[in-house]
Amino acid sequence: NGVLNQGDSYTIQTEVTDNRNVESVTTTDLSGNSISLTDGNDDNIYDNSLTLQSGVNDGSYDRTITASDGSQNTGTGTTNTIDVDNTNPSISFNAATTNTGTYQQSYINLDVSASDAHLDTVEEIFDGQRSGFSGGNYVENHTGLADGEYDFYAEASDVEGQTSSTSTRTVTLDTTAPQITNTAVSPSPAKQGEQITLSADTSDATSSIGSLKVEVFGTNYTLTQGSGTSYSTQITVPFDQNPQSY
Repeated sequence: NGVLNQGDSYTIQTEVTDNRNVESVTTTDLSGNSISLTDGNDDNIYDNSLTLQSGVNDGSYDRTITASDGSQNTGTGTTNTIDVDNTNPSISFNAATTNTGTYQQSYINLDVSASDAHLDTVEEIFDGQRSGFSGGNYVENHTGLADGEYDFYAEASDVEGQTSSTSTRTVTLDTTAPQITNTAVSPSPAKQGEQITLSADTSDATSSIGSLKVEVFGTNYTLTQGSGTSYSTQITVPFDQNPQSY
């Protein structure tokens, strides 16, 4: 018994005995071609080594072997079942799998469906490490993860070594707020009607900065990124503004 795919070698073999000489032992290969089996060692074992050709559909096959002697008596037998599998496994992420993106959390979920007539292994490749799924289902929940970027995908293999993989997803975990430093107002103090520059540095260890805003005189202003981590904006002090410290 075994599983074959295109290009694999296989042998059809049988033992034949007769009280007279065996004239012929014939059968068909998995492509349906008539072939002869021969006893090269004079040990009553008749065989023929073959290669599985293209065009043989997936499925289970057996072959009828016919032996004839010099008196035209015939006997038949049936080979063991041979399975042909030329199809790669099917594998995909289920909806519960964390999608590519940035998340304010410390976990990533994998949930996979895989199938094949002769499925062998289903594995996850998470952050460069390959491992099998625990339990009977193809589900893995990675918890307590540090902030950072994680790549992952899943791979299925059948007994013939044929493999299929999901696409790779990239997830960034970011649970740490950005840092704001070097805040400044120039000039300070400023007069009514005078233009002032508000500036600050901000950075985030994991993600890019989405926006930096400051509230002055009861109004929110968005600072524009300059060089590196520096942000600034210019506003005019309202004429009706009373003296304040910022």
